[in-house]
Amino acid sequence: MTKLMAHYLSRGYNLFIDNWYSNLNHFEKLLEADMIVVGTVGLNRKNMPEELKKRKLEKEDAMATYSHKMMAM
Repeated sequence: MTKLMAHYLSRGYNLFIDNWYSNLNHFEKLLEADMIVVGTVGLNRKNMPEELKKRKLEKEDAMATYSHKMMAM
């Protein structure tokens, strides 16, 4: 993904992506290149915070956790 975004890195752009491209490794690399990334990701992906997997939320509830300058919500 960083090859696709090479022209846009460190220029103040934000990237919005879907489940297909979302994984924490991509997010970390793009964050290091000063790019903000927002995307949907399934809880079954590698390295997802365990606390998000454990809690069952009711309709209209939300939960967030932070790690390495990233937020999972």
